Amino acid sequence: MPRTSRRAMASRRAHLLADCRTTGTNFFISLAEDICKQKGELTSDSIYNFVKDNVWTGKWAYKDGIVHEQLLATPDTVPDPVVGKGYLHLPRPAVHGRQG
Repeated sequence: MPRTSRRAMASRRAHLLADCRTTGTNFFISLAEDICKQKGELTSDSIYNFVKDNVWTGKWAYKDGIVHEQLLATPDTVPDPVVGKGYLHLPRPAVHGRQG
């Protein structure tokens, strides 16, 4: 198996980080839009209550991600999202010619 160059690994990491940043930003924008539609305002209390009542219970999921079908949390996974195929999936880059 050919070794992956450091430049290629750095490039993959940079693209993955960019995807994660974009997803995180868009997650918050989508969340904020839904809160404003439901509550009429965006405050720290409205964000907390919406997340507690909808995100942490699995009633609300972000579905416009770049590297996943949906970003979803459940009572069993809080504070982390569900991880796996179709959900949050962060593949490890090949390190020293091995698949991680």
